[in-house]
Amino acid sequence: MASIKFLMSKKGGITRDVIVRLTVSNAEKFQVKAKGVHIYADYWSDKKQKHNGKFIPEDKRSDIDKMEIVLATLRTTIESRAKNKENITRDWLKEQVDEIVAPKEEERQPEETKELEPQPKTILKVYDEYMEDAPTRLTRTGKPIGVKARMQYQNTRGWLEEFIKNQGVADLELSALDKTFYDKFVMYLYEKGNKKNTVGKHIKNIKAVINTLPMSDRVNVEFVESKKCAKLTEDVDNIYLTEEELKRMADLKIDTPYLDRIRDQFILLSWTGCRYSDLPKLTYENITTTAAGNKVFVIETEKTETKVVIPILPEVQRILDKYDGNMPRPMVNQKFNEYVKKVAKMASIIGEVSITHTESVKGEIERNKKVSQRYEVVSAHTARRSYATNMYKRGFDTLSIMKITGHKSSDVFLKYIKVDEEENADRMVDKFMDQ
Repeated sequence: MASIKFLMSKKGGITRDVIVRLTVSNAEKFQVKAKGVHIYADYWSDKKQKHNGKFIPEDKRSDIDKMEIVLATLRTTIESRAKNKENITRDWLKEQVDEIVAPKEEERQPEETKELEPQPKTILKVYDEYMEDAPTRLTRTGKPIGVKARMQYQNTRGWLEEFIKNQGVADLELSALDKTFYDKFVMYLYEKGNKKNTVGKHIKNIKAVINTLPMSDRVNVEFVESKKCAKLTEDVDNIYLTEEELKRMADLKIDTPYLDRIRDQFILLSWTGCRYSDLPKLTYENITTTAAGNKVFVIETEKTETKVVIPILPEVQRILDKYDGNMPRPMVNQKFNEYVKKVAKMASIIGEVSITHTESVKGEIERNKKVSQRYEVVSAHTARRSYATNMYKRGFDTLSIMKITGHKSSDVFLKYIKVDEEENADRMVDKFMDQ
């Protein structure tokens, strides 16, 4: 293991020359001066090993940007080369630094005759290129990448950039995305409060971006090797509401207008199986009648752009009639989740439930169980889960339910079915006796 730290030696004025210190796994330290590389001391943090956050005047911004690129190149290149180097000496370090910041005269060519050499691939640059092309990229199904998916990718990009800059560099070559990087990045995400499934989504998004590159660019990138750097996932013991609980909530008299609307929207989702993002589409305009004379919603889901046909059940019709087919505009998902918990409490959705998550606790990754009241863990997604589970308990086959929820993978869908072992045994006995 080798690591780089940049030290400063006073050179007069407000600048300092950079000293490159390389520490190897046996704690040996070698340091040399990077000739001609300097930094404005007023804008540098020795502790953070990067810009200290102060406002940079316009006349110095270009110089500081160049400095960050040079330092990032020094760090990533030397650490990468040192990783496979058995005998590291000060002379070797000096040779690497000089090669990067002061190439030999015979290697220099006039700008007009110098051929452009291919630049090493860096993860943020590759990611940005992917995002720039995302609106015209096609998924495996041949459809463009949706807006929601692009937002998720952009969110991952933000975490990735924040982590890389936290390491004191501006970017990293793809070759630096090894198991050590993976372990540090995963721990960083946990420490920032992300749960295991969220961490896994970020890992999956980065892998997807890298895997769009030609094989020659990613052949030695450990990050995409599933055995070394796995996509993380876990089953979460989320709840669903029974039909009896949904009826109790639907029959509840609520005098507060906004909570009344929240309740109605939750019930609407619970009897259609829709995601919260598709709630605005549950209007008269998207209703049609089947050949058998049944009213249905025909919509294209926001997340996966999948066409689904949803039967309009009696509880759904009652709510549509209440609002004359014009449901109030949904609020921000986060606020909805906050208010629906109040509604659930009013409807006496009670009883202890334990939810287990993998998270960071005092720097250690642990599986932690938290005991809450049922109303405290109700959210918009509880409605979708309730629909899938209640329809399954009514005896509908999984394929029929998936046609309505829009799930394409039975593995993902079955995670929605929250039937415990005893309920499952009773259901099998009932089915058997009916035959």
